[in-house]
Amino acid sequence: MKFGLMFFASSEDAILGDKYNLVIESARFADKHGFSSIWTPERHFTNFGSLYPNPAVLNAALARETQQIKLLAGSVVLPINDPIRIAEEWAIVDNLSTGRIGISFASGWNPNDFVFFPDNFQDRHQELFIGIEIIQKLWRSESIQRINGNGKQVEIRIYPTPIQPELPIWITAASNPQTFIKAGEIGANLLSHLFDQDIEELAEKISLYRQERAKNGHNPETGIVSIVLHTFVGSDFNEVREQVRVPYCEYFKSNIGLLNGLAQSRNYNIDISSLSEKELDDFVNFVFEKFAFSRGLIGTPVTCLNLLEQLENIGVDEVSCLLDFGLNKNVILSHLPDLNKLRDLYNHHVNNKINSIKRTNSVSLNSPRKKLITKDFSHRIEEKFAEIRRRFTDSSNVEEFYQKLDHHGLRLGENFRRIENLWLGKGEALAQIDLNLTATNSHELIKIHPVVLEACHQVLIASLPNEMLATNKPSLYLPVGVRSVQVYEPMTNQVWSHGFLSNSVDTANKSIEGDVRIFDPNGKLLAQVSGLQMQCVERLKHQIAIENQYADWFYKLQWQPKPLVKLQSSWLREPGSWMIFADQLGIGQSLATLLEMQGETCFVVYCHQEDRISSAGEMLLDPADPQAMQELIKQMRTLKYPCRGVVHLWSLNTTPSEQTTISSLDKDCTLTLTSTLHLVQSLIQTNTSQLPQLWLVTQGTQTTGSEAIPPAIAQAPIWGLGRSLASEMPHIWGGLVDIGCEFATVEAAKALFAEIWHQDGESQIALRSEQRYVARVVPSSKVDINPELMSLHSDATYVITGGLGHLGLNAARWMVEKGAEYIVLVGRNNAADTAQQAIKELEDLGVKVLVVLADVSVREDVVRIFEKIQEYYPPVRGIFHAAGVAGFNLLPDMTPKLLKSLLAPKVAGTWNLHQITLGMKLDFFVCISSITSVWGSDGLCHYTAANHFLDIFAHYRHSLNLPALTVNVGALNDGGMHYRHDQPTSIRERVTQIGLRYYSPHDLLKTLEYSFGNGVAQQIIIDIDWTIFKEIYEARERRTLLKEIQVRSPKSLKPLLGQKGELLHKLKDASPGNRYDILLTYVQDKIALVLKLQNFQLPTPEQNLMELGMDSLTAMELKNSIQTELGVDIPIVRFMEGITVAILINELNNKLNSEDWELKIEFSQDDKVSKNNSSWIEGEI
Repeated sequence: MKFGLMFFASSEDAILGDKYNLVIESARFADKHGFSSIWTPERHFTNFGSLYPNPAVLNAALARETQQIKLLAGSVVLPINDPIRIAEEWAIVDNLSTGRIGISFASGWNPNDFVFFPDNFQDRHQELFIGIEIIQKLWRSESIQRINGNGKQVEIRIYPTPIQPELPIWITAASNPQTFIKAGEIGANLLSHLFDQDIEELAEKISLYRQERAKNGHNPETGIVSIVLHTFVGSDFNEVREQVRVPYCEYFKSNIGLLNGLAQSRNYNIDISSLSEKELDDFVNFVFEKFAFSRGLIGTPVTCLNLLEQLENIGVDEVSCLLDFGLNKNVILSHLPDLNKLRDLYNHHVNNKINSIKRTNSVSLNSPRKKLITKDFSHRIEEKFAEIRRRFTDSSNVEEFYQKLDHHGLRLGENFRRIENLWLGKGEALAQIDLNLTATNSHELIKIHPVVLEACHQVLIASLPNEMLATNKPSLYLPVGVRSVQVYEPMTNQVWSHGFLSNSVDTANKSIEGDVRIFDPNGKLLAQVSGLQMQCVERLKHQIAIENQYADWFYKLQWQPKPLVKLQSSWLREPGSWMIFADQLGIGQSLATLLEMQGETCFVVYCHQEDRISSAGEMLLDPADPQAMQELIKQMRTLKYPCRGVVHLWSLNTTPSEQTTISSLDKDCTLTLTSTLHLVQSLIQTNTSQLPQLWLVTQGTQTTGSEAIPPAIAQAPIWGLGRSLASEMPHIWGGLVDIGCEFATVEAAKALFAEIWHQDGESQIALRSEQRYVARVVPSSKVDINPELMSLHSDATYVITGGLGHLGLNAARWMVEKGAEYIVLVGRNNAADTAQQAIKELEDLGVKVLVVLADVSVREDVVRIFEKIQEYYPPVRGIFHAAGVAGFNLLPDMTPKLLKSLLAPKVAGTWNLHQITLGMKLDFFVCISSITSVWGSDGLCHYTAANHFLDIFAHYRHSLNLPALTVNVGALNDGGMHYRHDQPTSIRERVTQIGLRYYSPHDLLKTLEYSFGNGVAQQIIIDIDWTIFKEIYEARERRTLLKEIQVRSPKSLKPLLGQKGELLHKLKDASPGNRYDILLTYVQDKIALVLKLQNFQLPTPEQNLMELGMDSLTAMELKNSIQTELGVDIPIVRFMEGITVAILINELNNKLNSEDWELKIEFSQDDKVSKNNSSWIEGEI
């Protein structure tokens, strides 16, 4: 492990005189004594770290002061800089240093830093990786396009040409596992710290990083992990301790302002500066005692060895020793020789350890908890395959082996379960494996397929001693590194894999290392994986975190039984009239008869191409003629009685699903959508204050689970339009009713009559024989969420429509990660520069990418797509349908032409893809729909209509036993439709304000993995704050769609606890038992709010706050919240000491009992009055 020096916090106050003398002298010392690197940061507009606004300038100076040490920036905040300037400046420094520079890039978190580029703050994480790509391209002397001063697009490249052909880059990752994953994905090095995470948490994230590197074709061993540690080393521990205490604590206190900014960037509502001086001193001293020595190199060379060894064991390659945290400059410089002694001692310790293992097969350690099993397996390296096979006699049950892996948390999909036969030995295992990879080694850049590496991983797990897997406590052994991978020959479909423990099993750290060799059926060595290192992590916290992150994103539309409204005499009311757009089956006519029996007047309208009166009370109307509809509505106004309702049943006249064609879909859209559009617009134009209720009726469209025939696909869009109509014009909304196909005409009319005559507040209803269903959005149960690992066929083609958009390109990359090697991207327009770059990156991985310009709504274009595939590519096994057209139009402004043009990609396009792939063996047919098709949205009637077609389409294919999955996507970053809107920022703000949280295409594709294999046709995936959205959704009228969504938040405590004074009254009047229950509910909710826990994660009384994940920032937020709402001050140190929920409740109770209840309650009521009346003036009082 290497040692570097880092500078981070030096200020003008701390270093007088020559301000940069500490950095320069330390760099000279480090360069002379063989340290690996000097790290300098980028800091702005604060005295804390004020010497470092420009690391490029500082490193240019260090380049002339040093000869061999690496000069690294940690970190350059890329979103507040122009990537071109960064590339230019560091190219100069690379030349000055003769190729010794590297940069760690960060997204930034302090809002004040973004005065350079304020618009980048909200999307800083995306801007980070966009900027990295630009810098890498410029560094390679490639050109990029920019607009010059004349408004012309020009190509530019940077000068001087850098010395290093590739810029060494790091990604700065704090505590978010996704940042570690992203660093691995792009093949960057990693810079992290131990400030707010412990060794175990860091180990899990490094494991994620290594895995992601391997998954994306990067050598997991070569990725450098650098960890920042506060460092001060001396010869006497007690002396060091006291030398460091005051500067360390003052350093921490001086950083309070930045800590508040950091807290806000992580959505913590705290103000550390509100602490009293004593409490702040107690707090920082607690932090010093708890973390300075366990998470920093503070002590003597001997006492610091343990931390270094722990870091090496989890895969850390370099420690970056942070020196300038408040100590005097001369003191720091005088102790650099002690730091060098630590470096020498550590290297000597590591060498002795390696030599000791080489000399002996067994080592006794002082600690009884540590046991090193060291068996010499070196003789097996040259062992012949025939000898290996002879040694294994008894086979093991493969299914039981995979069940055991599943029990230990390693859930593998069918495509990763490649072991067919398994034999176990002592410290070794032999497996016969079916890879089924016909094109695995066809590319130079992909030497060994991820499926092969996963098989190696499994075989090495099988070689573990039984006692390490036969435990009741589930644990995982995951790859964290590999020393070398050698591929001698291309893989064959059938291979043998021999795994054995090459050196040791460390049962203390639960780490193993072994070798795996792969042979063909004849015993020829194909590949060897040497030094495959695996770390045991008990029920990975990151895995739980990722699962929990997505656990409450999954919902489904459920049809719940609710008894039919009884047919009984209605209440007394004035007579009214009804307009019925009647169907050809006679249900509308029968409904009119039932209404007339109640004394109502009915006006029955039939669909026809010519406008003429057929008989008294009946009329024929052309659905495409808006003027005819306007005349009809004018006639309605002349009726004796006011129009009470309009019932639209023309959807029942649409083409049966088995006869549906592109032409019939177009005709049916006119019959249903266009006629409804004209109807609504004509009603609005009457300028009547009292408009009739509109009911839209379909037959056999919705899937409740009781249907025996496929859904009526052509009627689906009207449901989407209806849901948006309900949102945009609630004053005319009646509801959506789907009648079952099993009803006789008269029975159907009776059931429909009951709905519109005896309304019970339900507006989305499915009527089936003997049962009535209502629509509800409900969370998917955990059983429904299947975290199955999936893999794709390397010898198959996958088609992505909308493939040149952001989501489509992300989907392509995701498919490649899952093993796909043939991708077809379909788009209507030429690929933009970013799309071309993304395609090039795929092709550089050896993937065959075919770009086809086509309109999927045109059948001839779709035929051409598949003809090209048939000519050049393997058979199609998957469709990812993400094509769509953006548009925002309120119903009064919508035209039939615009409506159909916006429907085309999702309706006609989907049907074309379905028809042409009917004879193909598809593994999946994914359609990207929208959450708006579930609950509607203003201005998006066309969009919801098109997307609901996709929703029902998936159910339709399932009824034919064909694969399909429609995903109702929530607020999607980058790839979402609002990015194509004229005012994306305003749309984005509106979406955020109603409670929807944006998530990335990466998150969407990750959740898709959870959805595959469940057998569901439709999956809702949304990240949402129900406390906001549900209230807004139900504000204008009573809507029951979200009735099953339980909102647990501080708002839900109002009935029980009320405001501050009301809560204190409750506590004062409660019995001891009830008081405990009230406080338990209060504390549980507060902790859940602060730690962002889900409902199922609420802490139990016995749980420790620190074990729940509480850190100094969240502890501060919890303390402030309790103090504000209860008036009780619990010292911050108590939270940091790791008290349980029960102890916290007892302390709250004791403090409340010891104080004057009446005074506290009276004070709280005064607070309420002064707050509510703060704007009154004296005269009004």
